[in-house]
Amino acid sequence: MNISRYISNKIDGADTGSFTSSVTKIAIISIALGVAVMIVSFAILEGFRNEIQSKIFSFGAHLQVSKYDTNNSLEVEPIGGPRLIKDLHRFKQVQSTQSFARKTAIIKTKEEVLGVVLKGIDEKDGASPMRTNLVAGKFLSFPDSAASNDVLLSRKVADKLRLKVGDEALFYFIQNPPGCANSTSRASTRPASTSLTRSTSSATSVRSGSSTPGLTRS
Repeated sequence: MNISRYISNKIDGADTGSFTSSVTKIAIISIALGVAVMIVSFAILEGFRNEIQSKIFSFGAHLQVSKYDTNNSLEVEPIGGPRLIKDLHRFKQVQSTQSFARKTAIIKTKEEVLGVVLKGIDEKDGASPMRTNLVAGKFLSFPDSAASNDVLLSRKVADKLRLKVGDEALFYFIQNPPGCANSTSRASTRPASTSLTRSTSSATSVRSGSSTPGLTRS
């Protein structure tokens, strides 16, 4: 038996085994890292999806109940009332309801003009999502006996109009006769991050020339 060949084969076999072992370890580590990255990516995507859903449904709700007519404008006619809300709560899938009103308007400041859709809300039902997303100023005041001229603006609308908290602006309402209201910018908001409503019914409307507190669509 050739001793030199025997030793050479042993060394070659040991090196081959060591190399194979290293490759195997690298492959296992690579697969583990790949799986970990995939898990983190799916978790981030799921978080973004839930966040986007909550922001959409927080102000818009999962369902909006409105009067059936040929009106193609963004304003809605009042419907139902307490009886409709009571009927909606008979469905176990409905978590809560929120009455609201929409009114188109033109906001005019010293420097800018912008068309918006105002949203009037009930303090008890619709205020919570906005309170938790204030970025500046104070929340709207809801007096019992008098109308309020305060308005809550989204940060995007406030930036377009160059408005700050406490600034005044004129709101022009397209109606017959034309209406105008002087409102004070009370605060700015960012999109809501929690969804509170399942179903929404239009139960109130904004009167001509009034300055009902509302939130503009961003």
